Amino acid sequence: MSSGVDRDTVISWSEQAQTTLQEAKKMCTRAQASLQSTTYQLVTQLPERLQFVTFMVDALKQQHELLTSIVESQSRIRKESVSQFNVQVERDLTPALAELDDILARLAKAKVPSYLINNVVHELEVHIDTLVEDRNLCDFISMDDIKLLTTNIEIYKANCTKLHGLLEKTMNESVIEPYQIIALKKYHNIMKQYKELMPVQLGMNLAPDVSPYKLNNLINTILKENSSLEHELVPMLEMMTNHYDQCVQGTLFFNTKNPKDPSGDVNFEVLRNDALELPDVLKELNTVYDIIVNNEVRTKKLLSSEFSRIDSLISMIKDLLEFYTDYKATHLSKYMILVLSCDEIFGKCSIAMNSNQTPLEAYIETITSLSYHYTQFLSIYKSEYLTELFYEQYTYPRKYLAKLTDFLNNDMFHLQQEEYERRKNWLARYGEFIPNEFKLPGELNQPSIIQVVTEGLDDVQKDYNDGKFNESAEEINLSDLIKTMKL
Repeated sequence: MSSGVDRDTVISWSEQAQTTLQEAKKMCTRAQASLQSTTYQLVTQLPERLQFVTFMVDALKQQHELLTSIVESQSRIRKESVSQFNVQVERDLTPALAELDDILARLAKAKVPSYLINNVVHELEVHIDTLVEDRNLCDFISMDDIKLLTTNIEIYKANCTKLHGLLEKTMNESVIEPYQIIALKKYHNIMKQYKELMPVQLGMNLAPDVSPYKLNNLINTILKENSSLEHELVPMLEMMTNHYDQCVQGTLFFNTKNPKDPSGDVNFEVLRNDALELPDVLKELNTVYDIIVNNEVRTKKLLSSEFSRIDSLISMIKDLLEFYTDYKATHLSKYMILVLSCDEIFGKCSIAMNSNQTPLEAYIETITSLSYHYTQFLSIYKSEYLTELFYEQYTYPRKYLAKLTDFLNNDMFHLQQEEYERRKNWLARYGEFIPNEFKLPGELNQPSIIQVVTEGLDDVQKDYNDGKFNESAEEINLSDLIKTMKL
């Protein structure tokens, strides 16, 4: 049915439909490209960039944790080393040295009279105290060696104190300060920006099964709107295509006027209405296209800002990772080389020590052993040596001499007298019966003591007169010395 529509009108509609369809197709092509570009940027490009940022942040965290562990470990070791050294010095070494000084002072006060010395020859009693100047117990120990030992200890202690100070200063200046002022500060700044970038600004946590448009309102809005607009393009383009097809059928109708042609069923009234609506449809399509393009512009603007932040953050991370590498290669290496050099000095000792000992422990053990030895030396000198010397030099010799005198004057005398009487009686009884040519028993020499030779009794024998012992000046001096030591 032509419904009063002539051939020229249909041709005009057909030309209009063709032009509009061509323009719509171009517009849809551009719109589709814009949709794909926007979707790629939001769904693929942005997550990839954020994933790379997260990868870089994870690498930074790993390096930062490693560096923090090293710095904290070295700082703790340094503090423990200084503390242990100071504790050992204050708790063990200083008291040990004080104890040694005390016992040496006590040894210096313990006098040793000249008559106690082996190489002193006493020519006259009156000169006993003047032959050799009295000494003290310190004269009989190696004070030079002790002084050398204590001097070496003081040198070692001073060197260790200086080295600990140097290590602490180097630790603070070369390790801790660069770590805290540069590394830690930059790290916290990066993590702050990362947190602002991810959950606050973009609202994304990069979970593998979560798309970004589900997490961010703006991105979600753009993607949902584009999805809806894409669906609107299809029916509008289909309407224009269908309208153009109908116009072509209408043109064929007038050209052939074949009743059997299916175009004979063309509804020119509908065709007229579609032709009238076509500008509005094109306008609506153009509006949809403008929105799609505008969304692409909005997306580029959004991502331009975010990509700039992401690139800046990545650059900061790379710089900090590079600083970490340089920090470990220079600051930490310099400090560790110094530690090794100092440890070598810490391990040097002027005396022999066990493999499981430190020089400080060896010094403390040696000083303690010396103090114990000299304490025993002083104690034995006062309480044992002088008493024993007096006993062996005077008490026991007197006892021995008294026993010997008593034995000679009593037991031996009676024994000799009894033997003499026995022999005399025997000769009187039996001698006349023995020929003179025989040796008579009574004529044999009777055993007798002609001379008694003793040793070790000189100190008491010279003062033994008329069966009594007299105290010599030496004995009196030694006795007085013993009494003095017991006070």
